[in-house]
Amino acid sequence: MRRAAGFFDGVQAFGFGAVLLALPISEAAKSIGLGLAVVGFVGKLLAGHRPKLGSRSAHAVLALYLALAALSVAFADGQFRRPEELVTLASTLVLFPLALDACRARPSRRVLFVGLIIAGATVAALLGYAQAMIEGRLRLNLPSVENPIPAAEYLGAALAAGVGLGFFELRAAIVGPLIGFSCGTYVLALLMTKSRGPLVGAVVGTAAAVAANMRRRYALLLVALAIVALACFARLNPESRFVGYRVTGDIRVWTWSQTIDRIRERPLLGHGLGSFSRLGIVYRDEAIVEPQVNAHNVWLNAAAETGILGCGALSLFLVIGIRDVVRAIRRARGGRLARAVGVAALAASLALVASGLFSVSTDAEPGMLLFALLAIGAAGGSGRQT
Repeated sequence: MRRAAGFFDGVQAFGFGAVLLALPISEAAKSIGLGLAVVGFVGKLLAGHRPKLGSRSAHAVLALYLALAALSVAFADGQFRRPEELVTLASTLVLFPLALDACRARPSRRVLFVGLIIAGATVAALLGYAQAMIEGRLRLNLPSVENPIPAAEYLGAALAAGVGLGFFELRAAIVGPLIGFSCGTYVLALLMTKSRGPLVGAVVGTAAAVAANMRRRYALLLVALAIVALACFARLNPESRFVGYRVTGDIRVWTWSQTIDRIRERPLLGHGLGSFSRLGIVYRDEAIVEPQVNAHNVWLNAAAETGILGCGALSLFLVIGIRDVVRAIRRARGGRLARAVGVAALAASLALVASGLFSVSTDAEPGMLLFALLAIGAAGGSGRQT
């Protein structure tokens, strides 16, 4: 049975690694990898393996969030009831226990998994750039992330992870320059998405990585430089989409106001998971008519769909998850590399959470990346690097 458990553990790790590599590149490869990871995990359970899931509080709150989402669907009005959204949510949340178990079984996998995230994002950014040039697209997206906004969220998180790991690999002859190339690719692709909200996340995540590895004043200097660079760009390019914030800013503020009204209608369990696009929130003025498919904010979107209870459970999980990553960094065993991996996971997670102020960064590929990162980071507080 031990040999069978070892085999399935390898299947789980291979599948999870494939998910991380393929997330921004291929929908099919991502699905296959997730299936393999689940098969490996279930196979280990059948072979008598006891899951190494770490903190019970995080898993309890995550299970509570899924249960509340299910209740929101069960009590939703007919036109808002979308039970298929539960499958999508479960396939996102399951990455957290899968990653924790795989990393705690063999802590050295954390380095591999973060490397796969960086490599996958680099390939996706290059492919997105090539596609944008060939097709003449105005805004860059990624092969499996067609919307430029979540594409920018993903790139911002990858940039923060690259900077976090890059401090450790700075003097490495091969890995250091490769990470530097990847980070430069992310910056170029991120700007080509022309998405403003994720830039905030990218700056927050990168500043966190700098603060964790250098004196905090350098992180503040980075934020100040980003603000100055944006101001100079705005002065030199007054017609750029990055500068013309008035219309999109008005739409977001209006959408937030309308979302709060919808929350008041069903405050406890919301209108049902995945129902936001059917709530009839449509922005209109003399120039545009734009249906709003999400609330442009993680917490408002969660409250509208799963109620204050669901939003509270999600928020509590994020607090516990980030807390566990910070604790793991402080207790890191395995030297500077183990700490660097934890910092990379923390910085990338903060980038996605900060992006959530202006978009729904816990959904789709950025959401899957977030739950995986929190697990990879939290797994570094115990065990020994092998």
